[in-house]
Amino acid sequence: MEKKVGLITYHASHNIGSMLQTYAMQYILTNKYNCQVEIIDFSSKAQQNMYSLFPKINSKNQLIKNGINALAYPILKSRFNDFEWFIDEYFNLTSESFSTTSSLKSLSGKYDYIVTGSDQIWNVNCTDFDDAYFIPFCDKAKKISYAPSLGGKNILKANVDLSKYKKFINDIDYISVREVNGKKWLDEISGRSFDVVADPTILLEKEVWDTLVPEREIQGDYIFFYGVPFSPKTYDYVKEISKKLNMPVVMLDAKSYIYKYNYTKGFTLSKRSRPNDYLGLIKYSKLVITTSFHGSIFSSLFNKDFWAVTFKETNPDDDRIKTLLGQLNLSERLIYIEDHENYNLLESIDYLNFDKDLYEFRKKSFAFLDNALM
Repeated sequence: MEKKVGLITYHASHNIGSMLQTYAMQYILTNKYNCQVEIIDFSSKAQQNMYSLFPKINSKNQLIKNGINALAYPILKSRFNDFEWFIDEYFNLTSESFSTTSSLKSLSGKYDYIVTGSDQIWNVNCTDFDDAYFIPFCDKAKKISYAPSLGGKNILKANVDLSKYKKFINDIDYISVREVNGKKWLDEISGRSFDVVADPTILLEKEVWDTLVPEREIQGDYIFFYGVPFSPKTYDYVKEISKKLNMPVVMLDAKSYIYKYNYTKGFTLSKRSRPNDYLGLIKYSKLVITTSFHGSIFSSLFNKDFWAVTFKETNPDDDRIKTLLGQLNLSERLIYIEDHENYNLLESIDYLNFDKDLYEFRKKSFAFLDNALM
């Protein structure tokens, strides 16, 4: 008999990594574990506002951004539609949508298991964080946390009721987390021991991701830059690298392209921004420069040359990429971008032992799921 599984995560976040990890988790539960999976269509009001074309105005800066959004409406609306298309095309959602934790109580008794994860769903500092991701709304299904992330902020230092989260955690039957720091913090809160497991995107074979890749958009060699800049100087450094390597830079994020005036730097904006297009831009690139956790994952899965970049003043509690690259034995690809001149940026990655390292990492993560879904 198929197990009925409800999956709750940031599936509605207009963020590439969020959507692809959702896709991966749904795929694994369905195809490897023969589960009947529904993604719980939960999106808080805060999240809906966060990704709307015209968020509520609560500052002068937001007023200015909304004005820019109005001027750039056609391209931003197209980008918005790209994300909504991916949700409609690939996600098996509940028939009912939810925006509050209390409304989720109607799901009690519907599932054999509820899985929460992955992504930064346990980062209490996120604008779209909600207690719902700790599954307090259901007392009948087995509860599993699979690779939730706390992001780069120490929950022990956050202004939250830790006793509440201890109770939530101790009601979860099988517990895992994505990062080493997250394990340290959650072990301390709960008095339990969390397994550190792989992001769901790592668990899928490259051949699965290849099925999503569209036809090549950009011809010739190019640098694909993707991620949230940790410093206003990030784009200037990327431009320097582009000039040094004599390769154009391609971006996917229209908002940072427009807000940060990257069109004045000679960067190219991709025609579309579906998660599929993101995969294609990585696969066909000559070099990837990224500040992104998932940018590092997909670069390695496609065996691309890449650099994960950060800044020296970056929050030391943020160990997401450091943990990931250590797990994949690619720690040398994490560099300080302000020191880029000290590196041979065309140095290729030796992927000879990558599949073996990946197998061992996946093995531990699948062992966790095997046990949880017995």
